[in-house]
Amino acid sequence: MHACKAFPVADMWIVACALIGAVGLLTEQNYGLLFSILAASSAIFLALIDITFNLENKLYRLLGASNEMVFEVVINMLSLLFGMITIVCLEARII
Repeated sequence: MHACKAFPVADMWIVACALIGAVGLLTEQNYGLLFSILAASSAIFLALIDITFNLENKLYRLLGASNEMVFEVVINMLSLLFGMITIVCLEARII
């Protein structure tokens, strides 16, 4: 099985956590913080796994010739950014 086929399940986990987290934060429920942090950390983890896979398989050499790789880099950077910004913004609520 190719590694990329496993990503939709992880993506669905992130989406579910983000939606539950958003509802919880908007309704000021305790679970909102938990699920938002879960979504953020999952996005960071998934991006790092994908980046590691690309590095190990030397896929970044394809950047100049592949729009698909450019798109993947953008998605990875946005996932890292989303995760870090979410954690930083919610940090005050954790303490």
